[in-house]
Amino acid sequence: MAPLFSQPRFSIVLPCCNDGAVIAGTLASMAAQQYGDYELLVIETGASEETRRILTAAAAADDRIRLVRSPGLNRAAARNRAIDLARAELLAFCEPGDKFEPYKLTIMDEVFAASEIDAAFGRVGSWRGPRGRCLPVDARGDLTLGRLMQDNPVVTLSNLCVRAPVFRASHGFDPALDYHDDMEWLIRLVGGGYRVVPVEAPVTQFSLADSRLSGDLGGLWRGRDAVRQSAHRFGQQTDPRNEATHLRLLAHRALCSGVRGRTALKYALAGIGTSPRGYFSDPRGGVGTLLGCLVSMILPAGLRRALF
Repeated sequence: MAPLFSQPRFSIVLPCCNDGAVIAGTLASMAAQQYGDYELLVIETGASEETRRILTAAAAADDRIRLVRSPGLNRAAARNRAIDLARAELLAFCEPGDKFEPYKLTIMDEVFAASEIDAAFGRVGSWRGPRGRCLPVDARGDLTLGRLMQDNPVVTLSNLCVRAPVFRASHGFDPALDYHDDMEWLIRLVGGGYRVVPVEAPVTQFSLADSRLSGDLGGLWRGRDAVRQSAHRFGQQTDPRNEATHLRLLAHRALCSGVRGRTALKYALAGIGTSPRGYFSDPRGGVGTLLGCLVSMILPAGLRRALF
């Protein structure tokens, strides 16, 4: 284990709030890394007693973990705070509940050592409970704005590594955004001409736990609007099909969070009106969400959450 005063190869950035149910698994995946030359910066922004106990015990057992308490910060500001403190040349991000494959840092070290790239991402395994599937990576060369706006092959910020000087030159995450700050930053990174390349290897497990679903639909929409505005500044026009897909996802999110049925239906109908082809690009998801919105109009909130 490297002494605290040395400069590690990686700084891993992990914002954490009330994540006691999932944070232990995330920390265990860091401890299991085959490549051990890293520091783990955990920015605790207002954790419960259970979460704080887990974090404190982990930091006491591993001197690579630096626990920084910064109450009140949102995820974007917490990540920026961590990177202000980071000592490594390479930055890796992780979200509570996600996990690194044991060989992730080994692969990323080799990728950055072998080529002049600015950032890299791999394949992602998505998991809900015991079931999971590995998503394909877009291996058609450097990431472009069009590909990013179409379906974001990075999937989750936990899947990305970036050179620290590049991140700082990109001005970091926008702390005014509570949602989609990662996507908005990626737009600025790629639009600024930095090379973000795919790696054909599964390196991250992405949690699909229901606890990660926010019911702040207004905040989600504002974040998406910031993404669109940043893309437009770099000359990337919005594809109505992509916006319709996003509206379908918001409708589904509304169903899962138990908000009023008419709110979910509003997003679904807006998606169909924007682009029927985009909304029904996933036929099962499109039809199922629309039917769910219609049925939810007559169901109480508790039953909606249980069903969807």
